[in-house]
Amino acid sequence: MKKLRAVSDASILIHLSAIGRFHLLMDLFQEIVIPEGVYEEVVVEGWGLPGSLETAEAIRSGFIAVKGVVDREEVRNIIRKYNNAEVIQLAKEMNAEVVLADEEEVREEAEERGFDVREGSGILLVSVREF
Repeated sequence: MKKLRAVSDASILIHLSAIGRFHLLMDLFQEIVIPEGVYEEVVVEGWGLPGSLETAEAIRSGFIAVKGVVDREEVRNIIRKYNNAEVIQLAKEMNAEVVLADEEEVREEAEERGFDVREGSGILLVSVREF
């Protein structure tokens, strides 16, 4: 199976870490990119909580890249929650193959914009099938 590039929201990183399955991201994806706001939420503000250490280590290893969005005006036009708007806009700017999101409003917005959207439960199911 071809490994895809994905843009992720914070919830995927946090939830998979909380259940000890963060490594599935590395098994299933070539690279994950997160917006600066997601980095701030998970690693800086959430240090010591599920996802913070795993995300920081994945950034150091080069598996996760942190990128800023170019079109901030479009971010403001997308949806109210800033970090989630960054996820959608960054996926658009990168021509991402997949958007990873557990939060319903992010999934709906990404699907509406034509992205292949995967949530944590879907990642778990794929990993079981691969096993």
